[in-house]
Amino acid sequence: MKFVFGNSKTGNVAEALQAIQSPEALLFIVSDESMLADAAAQIEQVFPGVPSIGGGGQSYAGKGTVDQ
Repeated sequence: MKFVFGNSKTGNVAEALQAIQSPEALLFIVSDESMLADAAAQIEQVFPGVPSIGGGGQSYAGKGTVDQ
């Protein structure tokens, strides 16, 4: 199993998805719960039918945390 991480410090979903190709499933975290539905809709547009689980809170990506 291969894991690929994408992130965006500005909340840009398209930017966060750039490195991801042909996923079998997606796990995503948004910093504010109000962003959850929009992020899920954008992910579904890019990867239709791919199972995804999302939540809100602080995240860790690469070498740092993202909390905004």
